[in-house]
Amino acid sequence: MYLLLAASDPLEHVLPHDYWIGPTLFHLFGMPFTLHITNQMIMIGVASLLMLAIFPSLFSRPDSSPPGGLKNALEAMMEYMRNEVFRPVLRENTDIFLPFLWTVFVFILFCNLLGCIPFPEIFELITGGKVQHLGGTATGSINTTATLAVIAFLFIHFNGLSMLVHALRTGTYGHHHPHPPAEKTGMTQFYEHPHAGEHMSLPQALVYAVPLYFWNFAPHPFKDKGPIADVISWLVLLVLELIGALIKPFALCMRLFGNMVSGHMVLAALIGLIVVAPTIMGQIGVGIPVMLLDLLIQLLELLVAFLQAYIFAFLTAMFIAGAVAPEH
Repeated sequence: MYLLLAASDPLEHVLPHDYWIGPTLFHLFGMPFTLHITNQMIMIGVASLLMLAIFPSLFSRPDSSPPGGLKNALEAMMEYMRNEVFRPVLRENTDIFLPFLWTVFVFILFCNLLGCIPFPEIFELITGGKVQHLGGTATGSINTTATLAVIAFLFIHFNGLSMLVHALRTGTYGHHHPHPPAEKTGMTQFYEHPHAGEHMSLPQALVYAVPLYFWNFAPHPFKDKGPIADVISWLVLLVLELIGALIKPFALCMRLFGNMVSGHMVLAALIGLIVVAPTIMGQIGVGIPVMLLDLLIQLLELLVAFLQAYIFAFLTAMFIAGAVAPEH
């Protein structure tokens, strides 16, 4: 049993394992891109099916009666995320982006929690070793976390452009809180949008939106040193902000991936200490404290499963807030 739990390599618990290998689609820089299905992809499907089964059945229609059981727990969790996490950041835009943020939070949470259940070991014991690696942590794959980060990145900036187009069409762009007076800050506003407050047509708003979106990426009311110095400073800040815009999804990807992989590797490595003990008494002497420590780490893994879903959703909400605010 210990051999099944620890395997010969702690990485066996976190590496993807192919369950179906299809044809090679194409080659890029000499590397083949093959269609295949791994155990982690299967767990993505399981998490998605659970979401599709649970939420439509529990929240299919408005219900004013007091919720109970699982519905009460999910409703309390969703309301907490909405009112205490997303609303302080997104304010009046909270309900616009709530479906996406809720979906991201619940999907990551389900993937993390499913990874805490030792499905591979259970199936391997039941089938006598015939079925191996069926299960695992979907968010323990960098492909999964990178895909989530790319989706968040596209959603953030698409909605930033969309809100800017809407503000230009409705004439509300430039109606945010003004900067402090120049005499108090020593700063001037050389480059305010010349058509602020005007109603634009959709084609005109689309033409203005993209350059204006990049213009707002970096602060532009600079100290009064002349337009040339201001533009040079703005370009330097723009490059830094663009680098930051790319680093943000990378940080989302690596933070989730690293936290979900590390716990499983530590558990497998600790259990592996039992196997390498030379005698039965040595295995018992090592096994008792190791199993107690593993239990504590498993409890910590449950906390990490919730915490990482919370962090990913919260940081995504912060990045969305920065993209949709015209004064960001």
